[in-house]
Amino acid sequence: MRIRVLFFAILRERAGLDEEAIELAEGADLRALRAALEAAHPSIAPHLGRARFAINEELAPLDARLADGDVVAAIPPVAGGAGAPPAEARVAIRDEALSYDEVIALVRHPGAGALATFVGWVRDHNDGR
Repeated sequence: MRIRVLFFAILRERAGLDEEAIELAEGADLRALRAALEAAHPSIAPHLGRARFAINEELAPLDARLADGDVVAAIPPVAGGAGAPPAEARVAIRDEALSYDEVIALVRHPGAGALATFVGWVRDHNDGR
């Protein structure tokens, strides 16, 4: 059977392809597809163990069976954290306001590309109470 594989992010970069047609035996599952991709593209093999797969736009477990004509998206985990210094607890209970500049200084390092923050407060009601 013929499966169309779509590559995303680092998998696309390392494989040098946006998509590819792969021939598999009838009744093959995603594990068989992953093995075929590892053999065909050794450069992406280290990343496939952490990738998720979607069959026809639905995330699927590795034991999901494939059918002729299926489109499978190979999706690596979201990037981030590579090269970060060892994690340490960064928790504090304080009386004074939190400084945004202080937060940035705590997490900034040469391997970081961005910082996302959320600011919120307790509201005076919930579900009408």
